[in-house]
Amino acid sequence: MINTIAKLGAFNVWANETLLRRLDSSVAPGKEAPQAALRIFSHVINAQAIWIARLSGTQSP
Repeated sequence: MINTIAKLGAFNVWANETLLRRLDSSVAPGKEAPQAALRIFSHVINAQAIWIARLSGTQSP
């Protein structure tokens, strides 16, 4: 039987790593990623933390 939550978790890790590698490769050496991109990624990570807390029955950060 397929564990949907585990598959979604694995996809989430893959997607986050892919996005971070893409951001890293698109920024010139010594420069930072655009603030707008970092703000959106921060929003995604925070939303993920909230959903993980809901799924695990713990308090949201």
